[in-house]
This record gives sequence, structure tokens and C-alpha cells, in this order.
Amino acid sequence: MENLKVLMVIAVFHPYIGGSEKQLEKLALGLLRENLEVTVVTGRWSNLLRKHESLQGLKVIRNLTNFKYCGQNKLNAGVDFFKPDLSIDGKKLKFIRVLFSRIFIRASIYIYQISLFIFLLGFRKNYDIIHVHQVLYPAFISIICAKLLKKPVIAKVGNSGFNSDINQIKKFSEGKFQLRFILRNIDKLVCTTGKMKEEFLDEGFDRDKIALIPNGVNISNFKRSFKDCSSLLYLGRFTKIKNIETLLFAFSKIILNINDDLKLILVGDGPESNNIINCIKKQNLEKNILLTGFVDDPSDYLRKSDLFILPSLTEGLSNSLIEAMSYKLPCIVSNIPGNVEVIGENNLSYNIERGNFIKTKYGILFNPTDIEGLFNSVKFILENSDIRKELGESAFEKVIREYDIKIIVDRYKELYKEVLK
Repeated sequence: MENLKVLMVIAVFHPYIGGSEKQLEKLALGLLRENLEVTVVTGRWSNLLRKHESLQGLKVIRNLTNFKYCGQNKLNAGVDFFKPDLSIDGKKLKFIRVLFSRIFIRASIYIYQISLFIFLLGFRKNYDIIHVHQVLYPAFISIICAKLLKKPVIAKVGNSGFNSDINQIKKFSEGKFQLRFILRNIDKLVCTTGKMKEEFLDEGFDRDKIALIPNGVNISNFKRSFKDCSSLLYLGRFTKIKNIETLLFAFSKIILNINDDLKLILVGDGPESNNIINCIKKQNLEKNILLTGFVDDPSDYLRKSDLFILPSLTEGLSNSLIEAMSYKLPCIVSNIPGNVEVIGENNLSYNIERGNFIKTKYGILFNPTDIEGLFNSVKFILENSDIRKELGESAFEKVIREYDIKIIVDRYKELYKEVLK
């Protein structure tokens, strides 16, 4: 296994950081420490990005995407560059701009697929196995090349729920065909949660070809004090599905009724940034909220905070949640499948009355759009230091058992052995 050469494929990678990108980096660096050879191939979405780069010893190769983005002297990191530009005023001009944006975006995806196909064929002597992150169009191209070259290919699912990989790929006109091809020809599919597994079983995928391997996290040796609770933390992208407005409304109520000195730290960035800033101003929360913007290493905020909150409408397996647990932060999370698999117990599903919450061994669950339920759960945590300590330590123990990146790396090594046979 030490001489095994793994090629990891993902459309978007560093410096664009999301859940899938973070997990790829953690896994790849873990495999490098085990003396496997790992290379990442991705898209070059800006001329500021190098075609070839080494990140902590990890080789990154960026292929052609399109001439528009390669010609811009910016990273586009704050926008979703797979969506049309809606910034032009005037109905006719706006319609024309949106139409051309849609055509151009679709063309750029085809260009990337062609460049990936050429790379996989030309680079064939430099990898033994293809590991694709997300079951999207790069997986389709990777499997075509793998079949031609008689090499094994696995794909790791990125998301579940209404933002699932299945729903995302089906948005393209050829997506249903690509998904069927992927499911018929892939060697192994890696799901991080049982919900993901159910979704692919519903698509008719072979149960025996599914491996259930969660995301991993580096374990910290942080010693936390649970005496005080003066700062709350949200860590993640600023998108609609993260449901940050519910957190802001609940936090406003906490400031008015419980503690007007309480702080909320929002770590992240994304397309909803302006809406979130406006919401903060409307509720006069500027003095109580710290907006950090994008942070490459959030460990300092994880150490300084006292409570982690994740109000998402949908999640796969949240990296920020297991990171918070690894720092012994008590966690309050929305009652959705991805979060329940981490915070819940014994594969239970939870029915929670409006305005209420449920305490489990590892955290607290509330209904995702229930402001009153989130308010009451935070109030409960603020008033009970013993509960904070109990939840923080139990969560940390679970991370050590199930989500330690060393354990996850070993499971992938076994999976590679299996498909190479």
C-alpha cells in the first residue's frame, strides 16, 4: 500500500473552501503521512491560481475551465460562479446578460470536462486508483476514463437532502443520464451518513457497492473550562440552507431577555453575506456580533467560544459540527438527518414540539426554523454549566471513537485495497 498512487478529482479546490474541499484536504494529507502518493486534480477558475502547486506536500494540478474566469484578476471566492450574473439593471439587458451567462456557464462546464478527460488519459501512468469527491459531472468523466484504462474508481458523496448530489446533477439536461451511468459503472460509492445511503438505494444503486465512512477531524488536546458561557459560535458558509437568519432572530431575543453582553461570532462568508449584515443592522445587533469573514483556520475561534450553534436546513455530515465537538464545545443543532446521526442516539428520529428542544447524550436538537425552540435551548445551556460540561465531554469522546482522521484514513486504505483486488 505504501507505493499506491491515488488521484483525487474535484471540480473546485483550494482556495475555494467548502465541506467537500476541507475533507479532501484532511484525507489527502492523512494518506500522505501513511506514505501513499496523492495528487489532486481540479479546475483553474482564475488566472491568479497556479496550474501546478504544492500545498503542505500535496500536489495540486489545475486544468482549464474557461477563458472568462482565467482572464479575471480576482479569485471569485465570494460568489457562486456557477450561477448567472443578475447584476445588470434593465429588463432587456438583464435578460440578454442572464441568457449569455447561462450559455457561458454551461460551456465552461463542458470545457472543464474535456480538459479533465484529456488529463486523465495523459496522466494515466501516475495513478492506480481514481477517488472522486462529489457525485457530479467530474465523476461521470472519471468513470469513462477508468473504464477505458481498466482502473478502479470510487466516489464520495458530498451532500444529502434537497441539496444532495443526486438533485444537483439532475439539474443538468444530461444529468439523469450521467447519474445512471455513474451508478452502473462505479466500483464503490462512499456515503458519510445513513441518509445519503438511503437516497442512493432509492435510485436503485447496489447496496453491496456502498461504503459508509464518515468525515474525519484532527483531534485537539484542548482543555476547556465550562464555568462561563459568554460567546456563541457559528462556523460555515453564508448560504440560505444554513438558515443563519433563524439564529439571528433567536440571538436578538436572547440579548433582550437574558444577557445583553452575550457575543455571537459568525465565521464564514458566502452569497448571503449582505442579507445577513442587513439583518444584523435591523435588529441593532452590531455591538454583539463579530463577523470574521472567511477564515482558513478557525481553531482560535473554536477555542475562545463557549457554545456552538448550527441551524442548517440540510446537511450531509457537517465538518464544522465535528470540529466543534473535537474542541469540547457543547453543540445546539437543527433536527435534520445529517445532524441527528452525529448528535442523536441509537438511530432514533426525534419529534420535537414547537418551542421545545431535546437533549441527547451528545448535544441539543431543535426544529430548524423554530426561533422559540432555539431561544429556549440556548437559555437552557446558558443556565446550566454542568450540562455544558456533560455535553462537551461526551461529544469529544464520540469524536475520538468515530471521527478521528487517523481512523478514517485507515478505513479508506482498506477500501482502496478492496477495489484494487
